[in-house]
Amino acid sequence: MGYRGSKPVMLDSTTVKEQRVDGSYTGPIPVLRCTRFTLFARYANLMGFERNYQVKIPAKVFLRKNYSTLSNLKLNPWFITGFSDAEGSFIISIYKDNNTKLKWRVSAYFSIHIHTKDALLLELIHKYLGVGKLRQNNENTVLLRVSDIKELEVIIDHFKKYPLVSAKYADFLLFEQCFNIIKKKEHLTEDGFKRILELRVSLNKGLSPELKESFPYINSVARPVYKFNGIPNPNWITGFATGDSSFSLSIEKSTSKVGLSSTYAHHIYYISRTSKY
Repeated sequence: MGYRGSKPVMLDSTTVKEQRVDGSYTGPIPVLRCTRFTLFARYANLMGFERNYQVKIPAKVFLRKNYSTLSNLKLNPWFITGFSDAEGSFIISIYKDNNTKLKWRVSAYFSIHIHTKDALLLELIHKYLGVGKLRQNNENTVLLRVSDIKELEVIIDHFKKYPLVSAKYADFLLFEQCFNIIKKKEHLTEDGFKRILELRVSLNKGLSPELKESFPYINSVARPVYKFNGIPNPNWITGFATGDSSFSLSIEKSTSKVGLSSTYAHHIYYISRTSKY
């Protein structure tokens, strides 16, 4: 899903809804400011409710302050799965390469792409998984990417043991099939490459415009049927909420009392995707 920025939205009355947990609204009403990492850290009882977090603290200063305490933390595997349900991506990349026999190159990778404010959380995930490369993607985002075949086996084993809960599970199954073809080096043959294309049609957003133009008659593999089977572990909720949740603070006129009343709510948006995106 990747980092999608903060989107303050005005709701009914005088409500400020802070999506994606990052950033804050700078209007005349009280501000709720909480990064995903702060949400995670509070859940883990590693810090108290510090109201000073509403002020702007440079991310690097915040990370240095808490690194000695948090760097030794071992994440729960279901937290990893929940966070990946929200922010992880299973990618099969197909692009032209005249140096290959088929003139096309295929690669597979798993990635998590988030804001630099949550860099330490991504370091903890990287440390837990023990695979992949962590790097600064640009000024505002950091990226964990796993592309080595042996290291991808670690990723696949994790999600087979601690399965994804959202509709992203269907993407994982398609990705796993592609991975098995690549692992056997069958993608270097015409039949194997065609099979990769058929699977790629149903994975994520489907084929790119370039691939559609180059392979207009390719058939698609039926996308695995997704069925929600409940939440397997409370740590999944924590991971998913850390990656994809929002907070809202509503202030409106009271009908029974003089003055204003306020309501605080924490929203988790769980979308069961029934079509490709």
